[in-house]
Amino acid sequence: MLTALKAVLAGWFLKRTVGGLLGFLVALALPLTFLLKGLGLPLLAVLAVIGAPIALLLAAVGLPALLVAGLVGVVLASVVAVLVIGVLLLKIALPIILAVLVVRWLLRRRGNGGSSGDVKAGPPPEAPPADATVQP
Repeated sequence: MLTALKAVLAGWFLKRTVGGLLGFLVALALPLTFLLKGLGLPLLAVLAVIGAPIALLLAAVGLPALLVAGLVGVVLASVVAVLVIGVLLLKIALPIILAVLVVRWLLRRRGNGGSSGDVKAGPPPEAPPADATVQP
């Protein structure tokens, strides 16, 4: 009886601690994995589109397989570096651009959107009639 009680309590304890933690991590990580998958698969497609023709061309020329793999690796590493820098710049620039656009939108809603140098002129002045003469 005591062994069964220990087994039930141990199962309950593991379900409440490890299972709860594991469930929390899965619930937290699942949207992140879908986001990374959505971003990563197009990047893999870009790498495949760039790498496959280069590998086929170098292999068709008759270079050794190790040299082909090395050259394709160098080209793909440089493409990956450019993509990483581009995504990093996008992560930095996007919040700044969005903040500027939101501030401009809020200022425009208040009516303060124009700069101080804007002159709001009324209708142009009327010109005197052409046949009117000026008398002293």
